[in-house]
Amino acid sequence: MGKEIKVGRAKSNINKRIAFSLSDYENLLLWRRRLDWKQMDAAAHFGVSVFIYKRIELGTAKFPEWKIPKIPKITDYEKCLLWRRRANRTQTQIAVSIGCSKYWIYLQELGKVPCVQLYEYWDTKIKN
Repeated sequence: MGKEIKVGRAKSNINKRIAFSLSDYENLLLWRRRLDWKQMDAAAHFGVSVFIYKRIELGTAKFPEWKIPKIPKITDYEKCLLWRRRANRTQTQIAVSIGCSKYWIYLQELGKVPCVQLYEYWDTKIKN
């Protein structure tokens, strides 16, 4: 028989090293993604143009007085997404660094596949 490959959450103590607090903009992003909405769906929900909504989500426009539930627990794949955004890196840049496709990074950040590889990448970056 072949060697069993264990797939699951990367073992790391990143949570102990970094207090993970969300900005209003990051909370908005995760809220929208958890609803599986596109930016155009959220823009329609709030009655703003997609252009304005994108600027709000990116943090380049003033955050409105929208009532959005606070995200209570952030998943590992959401942390990977936020670390990339905070580092101002693209999925393509991360894919090149790791040696995989942009699509694989996309799937990991969505939680569609285990994010062990991506989580370990950020764990190494944060340690250094």
